[in-house]
Amino acid sequence: MWGVSRQERTCERAVARGAADRAGVDLGLLAAAEVVYVCTPIAAIGPTVAQLREILSPQAIITDVGSVKAEIVAVCEPLWPNFVRGPSDGGDGLAGH
Repeated sequence: MWGVSRQERTCERAVARGAADRAGVDLGLLAAAEVVYVCTPIAAIGPTVAQLREILSPQAIITDVGSVKAEIVAVCEPLWPNFVRGPSDGGDGLAGH
C-alpha cells in the first residue's frame, strides 16, 4: 500500500505505523498503481482525480471514500472512465474523514 499526503510528516507517520509501505507528497508516486482510493474532503476529490489523469495508466481504477455521491460521481465519471464510486459512509463531507 502506497500513500500520498500534503504533509511529509503525515507520510512518515503512515509508514512508521504500518498504514503504508511507502508514502510521499508527490502524486507521481502512484504512477504504477492499479487502484487508487481518493480520501480527501469532498471539494478536493474532483481536482485530485483531474491531477491523477496525467499520472495513472488508463487501466487504473479510481474510487473515493466521500459521503456525497451524486456530486462526486457527476464530477469524476467524466474525468476518469474507470471511476468506481465508493461507499457513501465516508464522513460528513467537510473534513475528509
